[in-house]
Amino acid sequence: MLETSGLVYEKIQLLTAKIKTISRRVLVCSNEGKSRQHPRGSPLKRRLHARTGCEAKLVIKLQNDDSKYSIVEFVEKHNHVLTRSDQVHMLRSQRKIESSQARLIENMHYAGISQKNIFAYLSVESGGYENLNFTQMDCYNHIQRRRRQDILKKGDAEHLLEYFQEMQKDNPYFFYAIEMDATGQLCSCFWSDDKCRMDYSFFGDVLVFDTTFGTNEYDKPFSPFVGVNNHGQTTLFGCALLLDESTDSFVWLFKTFLSAMNGKHPQKIFTDQAEPIMNAIKQVFPGTHHRLCFWHIFQLAAKHLSHIFVSSEFFTKYFKRCIYKNKTEEEFESMCKSFLEKYKLTENKWLQTLYKKKEKWAQVYGQVHFCAGMTTTQRSEGMNNFLKKYFKRTLSLKSFVVEYDKVLDSRRAKEKTEDFKSMQRKPTLHSHWALEVRAAERYPTKMFAYFQKEYKETLDLILEIIDQDGSIYTYKVTSFKFSSARTVTFNSSDNSVQCSCKHFQFMGMICAHSMNILHTHQVYDLPSQYFLSRWTTYAKNGVGIEEPKKPI
Repeated sequence: MLETSGLVYEKIQLLTAKIKTISRRVLVCSNEGKSRQHPRGSPLKRRLHARTGCEAKLVIKLQNDDSKYSIVEFVEKHNHVLTRSDQVHMLRSQRKIESSQARLIENMHYAGISQKNIFAYLSVESGGYENLNFTQMDCYNHIQRRRRQDILKKGDAEHLLEYFQEMQKDNPYFFYAIEMDATGQLCSCFWSDDKCRMDYSFFGDVLVFDTTFGTNEYDKPFSPFVGVNNHGQTTLFGCALLLDESTDSFVWLFKTFLSAMNGKHPQKIFTDQAEPIMNAIKQVFPGTHHRLCFWHIFQLAAKHLSHIFVSSEFFTKYFKRCIYKNKTEEEFESMCKSFLEKYKLTENKWLQTLYKKKEKWAQVYGQVHFCAGMTTTQRSEGMNNFLKKYFKRTLSLKSFVVEYDKVLDSRRAKEKTEDFKSMQRKPTLHSHWALEVRAAERYPTKMFAYFQKEYKETLDLILEIIDQDGSIYTYKVTSFKFSSARTVTFNSSDNSVQCSCKHFQFMGMICAHSMNILHTHQVYDLPSQYFLSRWTTYAKNGVGIEEPKKPI
């Protein structure tokens, strides 16, 4: 034993002798320096840059006189937006699941505890999720997904009411409403938490309402209120379970929704063409522009025109072109006529009824109304497919609401990730044009990518001035790719621009045609009215929500 101890001591002494004393240490910002160029040139997938040449640093040096370390240099100022305190845990350097945490997560998962509650428990233990050294998505990715089912056959409505009451007790801005029938049985319910209500105050200009998804054991129509946020992501404003799909049920729901949202009406609403919904919208949202969802129209077309869908491989493509690919009303009428004659459908009663509602579904009639870039197929069908990952028909009412909370958590995790990327990463610019630089500063990552797509298309455009009256210039804009021309009017006195494509009115972002004119006239900054606040990185600054009314 003595010999062994001696050998160990000698080895330690030898290692100690080889250790070099650190005399100076420099701590720099993660945004220090510049991003290196890709070894193969510009990659197909453009990466966001975090390096901004930040010079913030802390220099520590060993003092020879007393063998102590002292701070010899400190540069405090950063040249970029600092990560907010509630986002620090999302930095890569701060994210690591320790082995002890991993074992705890796995044990809780095997015990049947939901992933949401596992993360909630760990957040409480650490004093808040921002104090954890990993994100919710890191937790979810660490374990295989398992879900608990809490099926309550008796007193389910009472359990649901208790759950809502507990939610509102914890958060006074949580809103819920329950409709009971004469016998005291639950008919319908609606709920929306504070984040949903807040999001509606920012992004409630366009609304998608769908009732085609029924997932609970009571077979009640599940009716989410869906919108789009400043990242172009689908966001949820609230949810309802309805007794039936009658006009009275929808009137109750829409009025309840308005009560939850402090009376704010949407500018545009997308639904299917069910008559009860259309009647309720006329009563509750009389000033809202109503659009019919093409996804539902397409499903009905497949039912009523099934023989043509089967016999013609090009019918689907032609049918979609009639709805989306017309730039003028004349083009729409001409294509519809050609479509009906080609497939011998001029006498089809279902199409005749559909045609009478053309202002509600044909794209050419809706492009003058702002829709935040929504197409009816993206939000309703896409959200339903997403919800199917979470919901099963065996769920009780309470379990259904709990699973819905998981859906919200998942969507919000993605939104927070995009917030973080937009604040901490810088996109690659195509040029040094001040307008593009300004757009990169204002738009979040995904919306700036959309802006750059339009900017790139300006290279394919040909300008021809056709008139000038003082400060008013009128151009004909054509493309090598498309034969149809666009008319763009530019006012040099205030740098305002209008294009016949109606892209700005429809999407809320400037089109390639207008951008080309601004570039030609050397406009270095886009007028503020062309930067809609709802698309900007700081879209959610400065607005609050009112105290909700008492449950109905």
